[in-house]
Amino acid sequence: MVPSVFISSTIADLHYLRDGVRDAIVELSYRPVMSEHAEVGYINPTTAADSCYRSVSQCHLMVLIIGRRYGTVGDDGVSVTHREYRAARAKGIPMITFVEPQLLSFHEVFAVDPDAKVWERFEGLDNAKMTFALLTEVQRSETYNAMIPFASVDDAKKKLKLQIADFVGERLATGADGLNEEIRDVLAEVKTIRNLLSEEQKKREPASGDLSTRYLVAARFLLSKRAELYRDFLEAVFRSFDVALGHVANGGSLKGLTEEAGCNLIVTDDIPLMGEVLDEAAFKEKEPPKVLGWYSGTHYPYGLGHIKWTLWSDGSLYIGTNAFEKFSDMQREIHRACFPSRS
Repeated sequence: MVPSVFISSTIADLHYLRDGVRDAIVELSYRPVMSEHAEVGYINPTTAADSCYRSVSQCHLMVLIIGRRYGTVGDDGVSVTHREYRAARAKGIPMITFVEPQLLSFHEVFAVDPDAKVWERFEGLDNAKMTFALLTEVQRSETYNAMIPFASVDDAKKKLKLQIADFVGERLATGADGLNEEIRDVLAEVKTIRNLLSEEQKKREPASGDLSTRYLVAARFLLSKRAELYRDFLEAVFRSFDVALGHVANGGSLKGLTEEAGCNLIVTDDIPLMGEVLDEAAFKEKEPPKVLGWYSGTHYPYGLGHIKWTLWSDGSLYIGTNAFEKFSDMQREIHRACFPSRS
């Protein structure tokens, strides 16, 4: 299988570098994925942006290029490139980030005084604050947080090849041992869970149903492809798939699950934009909340329509009406499968 590499950046201002990066990837016999080269599928009835996000999740590696232009801001308050980055990060896709050198210097100055008036109309940047917000997001990520400056197209090509060579070399050196270690860890977890379930079953009333069976039913449903968006939603809400699985297997409504997770569920199609929330916090002189999870897109293959939700660190969980209905339907389906006698 030939690895595919998604190239993410604004296009008009960085086309010269995008073409150079593309050449480097082709020279390595990898497959570049770029929207302007018709390598992103647009046949499915989704927006062009949604098609890009889908393509990101199907790639093996992302090259993110951050320049002076942030790009057009969408309804959710961020640009297409910013959303592509978040889509890749949410999927755990390995990432190599290139940044224009002067932009890194500006970012250091911005960090000293981010509220300075100069950033509102900073010469040479179309949206300085959001550009720096993207840089900060990359920098603070737990993984793939290096930002590589480049002096020229040739310099970027050379550094890209070195980064990919280092990445592949490390995987070749540790792959087999890592896989064996992962298998041992999985077996250990399975045995532990089996023992815990056995002990738990002894404590419960017979009428409550077989706990291990319910875990299995719930896990099979959530790990299916059609439940991918609901699974990601639950992982964000409970901070862990394992924790979410325990709550889902015990039944209940979607609203009840979010309450168990300590969230304040707000069903609305007017989900506040990131900038609006941050501006309100600044106006009230409060510590601004952080985004713990979000999604906005059309999930065509399984007829879910447009799904959107945002979870903030203050517990506010905004979810669109369609997403709430679709996720509620899935939760009811899981409940019926776990408790057939109650259906």
